[in-house]
Amino acid sequence: DYRYDVTVELEPVFSTTLARGINFSAGLPLNLHFSPPEKYDIFMDPVLIGMGYSVPEADSSLLLSLRPIMSFFFTNFFLPTEFKLAYYAPVAGDNAMATHSVVLQVKLYLKI
Repeated sequence: DYRYDVTVELEPVFSTTLARGINFSAGLPLNLHFSPPEKYDIFMDPVLIGMGYSVPEADSSLLLSLRPIMSFFFTNFFLPTEFKLAYYAPVAGDNAMATHSVVLQVKLYLKI
């Protein structure tokens, strides 16, 4: 079985400096993901077809999701540190797994 996936993303981002050594950014990515029906490379023997076997059928899938993100980057720490919070929310779709998730990332940057 095989198929391709197409993903289109639009990501507006806002960044500013809140105070000396504190940077803030926020984004609102909008993601559209599409997969056509799967295609199978199967040759079905007429005997198997006569016994009721068939090629599996699959549907296409479509998912529109929104992922608000905000981050604070502290550049004056001993190790510059960024805290990023994201929420993944499916908005609409068809034949797609729709899961909500929250992600907290902490990035430590080494000074060389």
